[in-house]
Amino acid sequence: MQTTACLMKPRQFQLQDSVYPVPQQDEVIIRVQYVGICGSDLHFYETGRIGEVVLQEPFVMGHEFCGIVEDSCGVEGAPPAGTRVALDPAIPCGQCVYCQAGQYNICPQIRFTGFPPYPGALRPWIAMPLECVFPIPGGIPM
Repeated sequence: MQTTACLMKPRQFQLQDSVYPVPQQDEVIIRVQYVGICGSDLHFYETGRIGEVVLQEPFVMGHEFCGIVEDSCGVEGAPPAGTRVALDPAIPCGQCVYCQAGQYNICPQIRFTGFPPYPGALRPWIAMPLECVFPIPGGIPM
């Protein structure tokens, strides 16, 4: 069985059984290979919060990550299984005026992988929207 690292409370992780993700429309399954540790991860680990965002339940951290496409899930234009990819953790709504203007970074409804309540990549697999999946060119290590 594969395990997922869950932050239970400040300074306390627990390994839990992993669940294989069920992809939504236009999502592909990524087998996570590497996860960087960011300053925001350290804040959640040390204090259980960042500003007004306070952990309320076990949480999977990790928003700086790369992996390998495990299943392209029939998504048109998705890289084939086995492709090494980097992931953008910011998932814009795609519908608001900012997204329609190509200004995804200021989408008021953006979801951010690895920032509560959206679980991150300290787990074996993650489903990500195709728009957040970027093949890594040959010669560049993961």
